[in-house]
Amino acid sequence: MVKVGPVVYKDETMLVIDIWKFNIYPTGKEDLKKCWAILSTEENQKAQTFLKESLQNSYVITRATVRKIISSYLNIDPLE
Repeated sequence: MVKVGPVVYKDETMLVIDIWKFNIYPTGKEDLKKCWAILSTEENQKAQTFLKESLQNSYVITRATVRKIISSYLNIDPLE
């Protein structure tokens, strides 16, 4: 996962926008396994509904990464 930013817009009011870029394709089975472990029960159930493994993997990686990013801003565990 690569963080690009912050990018600052606006004149008088400083608005900081963090732009995140990450790969939605698995780089290895261990990485994918770690992502599955982060998902909530609901996210896990939804992931299992995808018929194509590639789409399922992309969903799992995306949801896990979003959880990691949000948890870093809130200073909480991604599992919460």
